[in-house]
Amino acid sequence: MPAEVVLGRVRRFFAVDLREAILAPDWQALPWHVDSGCSGCDYLGYSWKARVDDDTELPEETPRAPYCWSTAEVNGHLSRVVGLTRGACGKLKVAMVESIAQLAALRPGNPAFEEHQKLRAGRALFHARSGVLTNRLPPEIPEKAGTSAVLPARSDIKVALSVDFDVGSGLTFAIGYQILTHVPAERVVEPGGRAWFKTRIERGQARVMLVEQKSLDAEREVLTEIMRHLVQDIDAAAQQVEQANRSLGLTDKERDRRATLQVYLWDRLNYDHLRRVMGRHLLAVLAPPAQGQGPRIAPMAWMFPADQIIEDADFTTVNSPISLVGEAIQALLAADVPHHYSLLGIANAYHPPRFDKGDGKLPFRLNPFFQDPLSDQIPSERGHEVWNRRSPFKKVDYQGYRDGLKRAVRVRLDALLAVTERLTDDLKGQLSASAPTVRSVFDQTQPLQAVSRDGEIIYQHARLMAAADELEINLLMAMPPHQREAVFKSVRLEERLDGPAKAQALASLGLGVGAADPAILVFRMSPRSVQARIKVGEFNWSLMPESALPLQHRSIAMLKDQHFALRTLLGPAQNFDYRRRLRSASQVSVLAFERVSQIVVLRADDPQMFAALEQAGLFDFAVDGRKGVFAILDPLPVELFLKKRLKPALKAIRVPPLSVSRPLFPNPALTRLRMPNPRQSASVPAERFIWDADTLAGEASGRSGATALAAIAAHGYKLTQRQSDAVRQSVEKRLSLLWGPPGTGKSTTAVALILGLLREAQERGAPLRLAITGPTWVAIDTVARKIPALLRQLGLENSVRLARLASSIVGPEGIASELQDHIVITNGSEAHQELVGRLEAATGFTIVAGTAHQLSRLIADEAEAMRPFFDFMLIDEASQMSVAHAVVAFTTLAEGASLTVVGDDLQMPPIQPIAPPEGAEHLVGSIYDFFRQYRNGEPAAAGIQPVMLDRSYRSNKEIVDFVRLAGYGDDLTAENAGLRMRLASPLPGAQPADWPASLPWHGHLATLLDPEEPLTALIHPDEYSSQRNDHEANLVAGLVRSLYGRLLPDKGDTPLSGIDLFKDGLGIVTPHRAQQAAVVERLMGFLPTDAEQAAMIAAVDTVERFQGQEKTVMIASFGLGDRDQIAAEEEFLYSLNRFNVIASRAKAKLIVIVSRRLVDHLPRDPEMLRQSRLLKHYADGYLLRAVPASIPALGACEIKFR
Repeated sequence: MPAEVVLGRVRRFFAVDLREAILAPDWQALPWHVDSGCSGCDYLGYSWKARVDDDTELPEETPRAPYCWSTAEVNGHLSRVVGLTRGACGKLKVAMVESIAQLAALRPGNPAFEEHQKLRAGRALFHARSGVLTNRLPPEIPEKAGTSAVLPARSDIKVALSVDFDVGSGLTFAIGYQILTHVPAERVVEPGGRAWFKTRIERGQARVMLVEQKSLDAEREVLTEIMRHLVQDIDAAAQQVEQANRSLGLTDKERDRRATLQVYLWDRLNYDHLRRVMGRHLLAVLAPPAQGQGPRIAPMAWMFPADQIIEDADFTTVNSPISLVGEAIQALLAADVPHHYSLLGIANAYHPPRFDKGDGKLPFRLNPFFQDPLSDQIPSERGHEVWNRRSPFKKVDYQGYRDGLKRAVRVRLDALLAVTERLTDDLKGQLSASAPTVRSVFDQTQPLQAVSRDGEIIYQHARLMAAADELEINLLMAMPPHQREAVFKSVRLEERLDGPAKAQALASLGLGVGAADPAILVFRMSPRSVQARIKVGEFNWSLMPESALPLQHRSIAMLKDQHFALRTLLGPAQNFDYRRRLRSASQVSVLAFERVSQIVVLRADDPQMFAALEQAGLFDFAVDGRKGVFAILDPLPVELFLKKRLKPALKAIRVPPLSVSRPLFPNPALTRLRMPNPRQSASVPAERFIWDADTLAGEASGRSGATALAAIAAHGYKLTQRQSDAVRQSVEKRLSLLWGPPGTGKSTTAVALILGLLREAQERGAPLRLAITGPTWVAIDTVARKIPALLRQLGLENSVRLARLASSIVGPEGIASELQDHIVITNGSEAHQELVGRLEAATGFTIVAGTAHQLSRLIADEAEAMRPFFDFMLIDEASQMSVAHAVVAFTTLAEGASLTVVGDDLQMPPIQPIAPPEGAEHLVGSIYDFFRQYRNGEPAAAGIQPVMLDRSYRSNKEIVDFVRLAGYGDDLTAENAGLRMRLASPLPGAQPADWPASLPWHGHLATLLDPEEPLTALIHPDEYSSQRNDHEANLVAGLVRSLYGRLLPDKGDTPLSGIDLFKDGLGIVTPHRAQQAAVVERLMGFLPTDAEQAAMIAAVDTVERFQGQEKTVMIASFGLGDRDQIAAEEEFLYSLNRFNVIASRAKAKLIVIVSRRLVDHLPRDPEMLRQSRLLKHYADGYLLRAVPASIPALGACEIKFR
């Protein structure tokens, strides 16, 4: 473990924390908070005697007055409200809300709920929970709490599953399940002809097994045995249901006759442990059963996927066979249970009425030795007693103790099923998920056919990524609208503009669309939605009045059947109406999203549908945000890559010889696929770039590097030795890798390479078809926008066909101005066909810039998804481009083509919602890692060695020296070592007369902005903020105001204009949209023009959007102090690549504003500990000089310098 991760924390503990604790005059006045982290604490003071109604042997208790649990109960401590973090409680106390009674008295619209992201998103739920606790009310699901996306309305077979383990060793000591089968018993036909079935519930005998030895062998034996029984019992239950269906005359037209299955666990702790256990014993679980030894248990490995395998896409949907009931309870329920919603605590408060006992006793009683009020696991000590064959009770022998432990597991299984039943009943009519059939869960996934095994695995991984993205949207849609807006995923619309107001808004935006067009919809957005994650040009959004949201999952056919007016307007139901849901029928495209004027312009995909819905009274867009009546824009899951691009590409590549002789994935059991044995096909150009890249990297291209370099030099390009090496290798080898650390001139080198390739081809009299591609248009256009000037410089503007691809007509703000005259719309237009003809003819010089998706659109026929279009391909920002997208691009390579891959694996990787399988990260990650770690794990594999550009043209020496620590080594040096931020006038020592009244001023602004201190950090003591810190935002605004009208460009003595300040001079990066919104709000207060405000909004963004950019000054505002929120986001916050991107955007000055809590927190995961080294070292190691500073509202801070 890197020393810099912990040394600063240890030093601070002894120098500061310990001293403060010892010197505190009253230890009882120290802050405290009761949550699940207090489990097992001697000072908790939970009164077991008061909660035991049997003769359990318990020691005498001491008085509880000074203990946390009882004190919290007496004082109504805010931590009694489940879900309120320390930070949220702290923010409430700042707002003078110090007890649950005071919280219950607030209205959900109270400003106190705006002070913390958790409070903002969960205001209705926390208000209800405090009310239920204060007044001892029955449990309820508050009106605006939302619903569950993953809980099915019904299932034929319900399995409750639990697992208990020792937290020290991680070994299992108890595992059990209980099955309920809903067997159809009577067919009931309603007057309208609709049939349904009364069912009888058959309760199988609960099966509980103990692991009686502390060993992996014993754990494996018990796991495989109980899984065999579970599969057998599910199969038997399915046969019983399906036989009953047949006996009642059920036909496929009435409903699927196959039995459905849902497995219920209480929490993610159970689920994650089962995944770990499956990983430990994966071979045993996947192994076919010995003859006569029962059924295959391999399906269990896919239900609980280990880290070594690719989770199945069919299980990563709202229709997954797994439901975590505790997570739904945490998100929806308000119950009279303090501090932590444990399974037994909830089950005793929230269950179907038939479980109530007339004598007032709890329906689910358990010996206190087998429970913990702040945990959902049986205490680990019970496992050690099993392993040591020892009973903790004087009156009970070991055999009796074992029976008691099994009984405890059975009680918990009953409790889980009871809570599930009550929750499903309470959400009846709101649940849209469907339980999968037993057969779909137990069968293997069907392959694509006629595709290599590696191709099948790549496709399954891409399916998983698409399914995870869709699941994220479906989980979002289960939230209430105000919560979706609070997490910046949806846009609430508070006013529709019609008539003159609509015409005026459209005219001011200059969109070229008419106000009379019924497809054009114009709204004014809620101010809280200004920073939503939405971009102009996106078409994956739905528009609905919030009053119509309960109908969103209904099919158009059902709505036509229920509403005569709609059927009259649109005609009778067609086949596609049965598949089309109302929300997908409400799809719109975003034509404008003006964050300054707060105007949204949308184009309805189906204007006739919108008009009919309004006329039929189903939609009413007469919204009024002042009255709480909104419409809402929600993201739609629209998948265009998987089936339209990747699948045809893989089928075109087929099964070339090298895919059989040199497969990439050593373990075909990575997926749930029924792995085929496909017939070998012919070789294709893409084949060697996938399966023979190591050989290809050493193979000559037939081009002359010397000729290319001579041409580059002749045109005035002065390359460094490393740049020359990179160009030479790219020209002379079939495959080359270029490692471009931040600011090292990757795009300049790429342009020089293109120059060299053009002149070299000219010299040989050969044609050249060159593709520029990458993960984003920003990456592609960074290189492509320089090509027109290059062609003019070479006198080739009339000889080279340059095409910048696009799906549709792009507005002037959506593409670089240099490329406007070179756009080719890939829609079968004349220009499209002309370009394809030129590429097929392989004559002259052609340069095409486009994403992998767009390159594949050049081929109009999906059945023929491979064409030899390009002789050379350049992939820029390849560390962000996935292998799957690269494979699609490779289908356009010609025989003998060359490939240059440019990237940096220490910057941001591709965005993948689920971690890749262990050992195969490089095979399904970025295409840069794919080549850099090529065949990693195979004997003698060394990957493909890149040429590293070693000179940073962006940043000064101080910044480059720090960035080197990310892993670039001593080779990286600064070309502009002495670069400094330049100011037109000195920073003021006193508050300027024109300083905004709403903005705090202090002398430390000048200290932070000292040009001679390129590296600066401000560490403040905030403990409460969660994703948003308004005081940090004030500080950022003060720094910006100090630079406004004062910051000079790199050259010249005229200060940057307000627009250029944000375009070139200043960037503000935040990890969360909430902090971004806080900063934007402050800056809007003193920027005088709409143009400056728009430029500012573009310059305040998250890390992902800043990759590839550079600014003279970079300010990072983390906005986090709540330790619970920090712990929940460790992987996101402490990513080494993420902080490297932040630091390396700055040319002359980097200012990091961060809380002491964030610096001090030690991640639980060892890998995250290692990842956190760059951020921690910057704040507590690299910057050694500290200056105390008292900053308004932030308190006693440290300003740190190198």
